[in-house]
Amino acid sequence: MRDGNDHITDRKDMAQKFNEFYVNIGNMIDGKIPQAKSKFSDFLKTSVPNSIFLSPVDDMEISDMFSKIDGSKSCGPNSIPSNLLKEHAKAFFSPVKEMINSSFSEGTFPSILKIAQVCTVFQKGELDLRENYRPISLLSNFSKLFERAMHSRVYNFRESSGLIFDFQFGFRKKHSTSHAILSILDEIRQNLDNNTFSCGVFVDLEKAFDTVNHDILLKKLEHYGIRNIARLLVLVAPIPITFLSLAVFPKDLSLALSFSLFTSMICTTQYIFRKSTILLMILICFLVTKTLRS
Repeated sequence: MRDGNDHITDRKDMAQKFNEFYVNIGNMIDGKIPQAKSKFSDFLKTSVPNSIFLSPVDDMEISDMFSKIDGSKSCGPNSIPSNLLKEHAKAFFSPVKEMINSSFSEGTFPSILKIAQVCTVFQKGELDLRENYRPISLLSNFSKLFERAMHSRVYNFRESSGLIFDFQFGFRKKHSTSHAILSILDEIRQNLDNNTFSCGVFVDLEKAFDTVNHDILLKKLEHYGIRNIARLLVLVAPIPITFLSLAVFPKDLSLALSFSLFTSMICTTQYIFRKSTILLMILICFLVTKTLRS
């Protein structure tokens, strides 16, 4: 692997360099973003008067969460194999319910569940350049249960408070990309009927998760009613994250075992790397400013 003018062959050093690259990529890209002339607060109107309430998890919800575990998927560190966890789910109902409810009432999240096993998979280009590899995070399946419980509460609060943008089609129940296409086509047809032009601007944000400004995010969450313990818990799971890079995967995944003994751990406190359902929703809160209906 190349690192500037250096050529690295030791696999443990390679894992360390990959970790350093993923942890610092947010800072690197953030430094290229020009300063805005306006403050984000200039676009925020009336704040949500109500605050989210984290209702306790009950037996029915716990059972439903366990039933949705995909037993065929791999799990990250500090986990029980997903197929066994699902098969013997009833044995875990009570302790998991108690842990989640304690987390909701105290505003804490188990530090051991913040660890992600990050594997790098080659995408394209030269094999010896770090930027040509995509990181894939394997998370604890217990961490995912915590996130699923929090996601349902944040989503329901946003829905009931009218905080979801009318034309948000992704990561929303009963909506899909098909709705987005139909909406665009309908707009184009109307413009054609009225003899007017249609113009579309499509934006692909580079490293969107990695460049989230946490200060702005926290203030927007406060503005939208996600306050106090709830606001802490939305972010406490991904921050800080300890990256545990166990493997550098070449394009042929069958060769991955030869790298599996080399580890490197780095703790980051600045950027969001875990692309889970709760963070996808929070990213939308960060990007989209919703004006409340009067």
